[in-house]
Amino acid sequence: MNCGAVRDEHESFSLKESYCTYSWLQESARHFPNKNVLKQMLLEAGFSKVDVKSYSEGVAAMHKAIK
Repeated sequence: MNCGAVRDEHESFSLKESYCTYSWLQESARHFPNKNVLKQMLLEAGFSKVDVKSYSEGVAAMHKAIK
């Protein structure tokens, strides 16, 4: 998809423009480690206690670590 087009001042926000604005998010999420891998990475980085809490049936997770 060509995301370089400039929007005319009278043109409404389009689906294409929305895709171009947020397309980086999908690629970023694809390369982000899952919650268990991230927990292990934190432990290997020297954090002593790592707690993980899942939200929305695993869609999101919060990590709390103490160093």
